[in-house]
Amino acid sequence: GYDLDAATNAQFFRNRGAITSRGDIKIYADTADIYGNLTTSGTAQPIKLKASSDVYVYAGYTLKTNSGDVIIWSDSDVSNQGRIYLQGNNNITTSHKIISLTK
Repeated sequence: GYDLDAATNAQFFRNRGAITSRGDIKIYADTADIYGNLTTSGTAQPIKLKASSDVYVYAGYTLKTNSGDVIIWSDSDVSNQGRIYLQGNNNITTSHKIISLTK
């Protein structure tokens, strides 16, 4: 799977293309910008986007799992300084029952 910036909690994470993984995808940052589709193909592998400030998923991009959870978590430091932005025409797809948007 992809575990991006978990140890250091990067100030700013921006992906500029699709990420596909048989394992999980976890992205941690102060601000996370998603400019590409995120897909996990392995059974029950989650997508987790966690930021102490904002999480942006720009227009037209898809978050897709194969029975895994989709978790988008902004303001993880509880400073009241974070938002989740789904810019439009986003598709969140999972055959699992948990899609969590948390602030």
